[in-house]
Amino acid sequence: MTAFLLGVGVYLSLVGVEMVLPFGVGQAESAIVTDAAEIHRPDAAPAVRILLLALYLVPGLASIGIAAVRLRRLEGAGALWTTFLIGTLSGIAAYGVDPTPWPNESSAERFASDEAPGAPAFSFANLKEGGNFAAAADWVYFAPFRAGQLCRAHPDGSAPSVLLDHPVSRINVVGDRLLFLRFVPGQGDLLFELALEGGRPRLLLGDPLAEVWVQGDWVYYRPEGRDGKIHRMRLDGSGRERIGDDSAASMALAGSWIYYINETQDRRLYRMRLDGSDRERLGEAGVEEFLIAGDRLFFRDRRDHRLYRMDRIGSDPTSFLDVDARSLNTDGIWLYYSDFSEDARLYRIALDGGLPEPLTRTSARFPHVVGGWLYFGVGGILDMDIFRLPLTRGMDPTGPAQPWLVGFPGLDYRSQ
Repeated sequence: MTAFLLGVGVYLSLVGVEMVLPFGVGQAESAIVTDAAEIHRPDAAPAVRILLLALYLVPGLASIGIAAVRLRRLEGAGALWTTFLIGTLSGIAAYGVDPTPWPNESSAERFASDEAPGAPAFSFANLKEGGNFAAAADWVYFAPFRAGQLCRAHPDGSAPSVLLDHPVSRINVVGDRLLFLRFVPGQGDLLFELALEGGRPRLLLGDPLAEVWVQGDWVYYRPEGRDGKIHRMRLDGSGRERIGDDSAASMALAGSWIYYINETQDRRLYRMRLDGSDRERLGEAGVEEFLIAGDRLFFRDRRDHRLYRMDRIGSDPTSFLDVDARSLNTDGIWLYYSDFSEDARLYRIALDGGLPEPLTRTSARFPHVVGGWLYFGVGGILDMDIFRLPLTRGMDPTGPAQPWLVGFPGLDYRSQ
């Protein structure tokens, strides 16, 4: 009983310290460095910190105190030290077991849902930013912002190679192959597939497309042009069908639903089932851009260009950010965005709210979350370079952004 009390006390105390700081044990002085000054991350609200202190640290220390009294009553040094070590090590071991997957361990697990057993091994949110990056096995597959050809490299930047010397976008990883849009002069962006090791690409659909999403055995896509009606087909190209009658300006898949901006209804948000059934409107606001993060939905209002938040079933939206936030993405903990109210610099903010944190000093767009890293473009559209920051658990410092693949043909980097 004494060892149990001591173990519980150690565990609760460690959890309390991690949550209250909330940088984690031994990391309270970490910061993001974006310029000569250090910009420290915001702590939790004082009321929340007091609550966490009461829930974890106080009972933890109390449990340790009771265990200490009981230890003093034990006869013999051997029994005392054995009980002390068992209790302390059990508490430390329990603290070290982390059932929650974090972005740097597996982004795929964090975005996987019981609703979507066929979800691919990367964040769907990347496809909203053009789908320029995806990961499979020990490779990052990417399309450089300035060139667009299909490439791959190891996460550390080694062994880079060009798999397809044509502009591509909307990269989906499907088992042992890639599905993506490839630009064909005179025809537009057509749907192709390619083995992960490269080779000869195979045309899957000869119609020009604006977006493509793969979930399970189905490919969901939106044609180019003003029509924009959402379609789907099976991975083998069979079963092609239109599943919506609305003209969609943008779409996203989340679980068993398709969310989209309805161009024919003043750009209001709608959703429908994957087969096109149960179509419903989510609010009255006209929307420029949106992002789904777990059970929450963020959108930029076309009227005031501010960012709002609501749940995925369309509850009344609440104001989230009073800035012109674009290029939205998430790792399940943070929302990343470019602040077009301030030279399009890259920021992040906790999904629950708080103070925004600057990540770059210059214009940065198209953030992608892949394999424990945040990849993004720095510079203008015509000369945009690839930079990245590590995604780390809790409040570990990320440090200044670094260029990726320095020296790769066609990519000449400059200072961030």
